[in-house]
Amino acid sequence: MHLGKLLFVQFKEHLPLHTFRLCVAKYPSRYPTLVFPHLDHFFCMVFAQLTYCAYTSPD
Repeated sequence: MHLGKLLFVQFKEHLPLHTFRLCVAKYPSRYPTLVFPHLDHFFCMVFAQLTYCAYTSPD
């Protein structure tokens, strides 16, 4: 059984939220988000990239 922290949790702990929020404010999206915040969308994209790299075989 794995006893340490998962890679995704470690990434979330080290993400500078202040810098992320400055980038979101600096580069607003064309479409407003009503339910799904930018940070959650970013975490979903990071998780997708991490799991894609982990479960694909090199060609």
